[in-house]
Amino acid sequence: MADYGFQMYLIAQDRRPFSVEGKLLGIGPAQVQPGDKVYVIIGADVPFILRKTNDAGLKIIGEAYVHDIMDGEALDGTRERMTITIA
Repeated sequence: MADYGFQMYLIAQDRRPFSVEGKLLGIGPAQVQPGDKVYVIIGADVPFILRKTNDAGLKIIGEAYVHDIMDGEALDGTRERMTITIA
């Protein structure tokens, strides 16, 4: 059991829990703030946390785990899709 606790400590180090619209639970970078958005990027292995910048751009905060969207559920057609351009 001590090994499990240590492994959880290593996984959660510099990470924090968050909720998405009060419906989904996740864990992401310690820098996650209210108002940040979760993006599922086609071809990526995990969702990412992005934050709007003052110049209407987006800043990558880091990767995340969000329960119920890790296995393609976010692409089932029930959630908003958008295209973002990397400049």
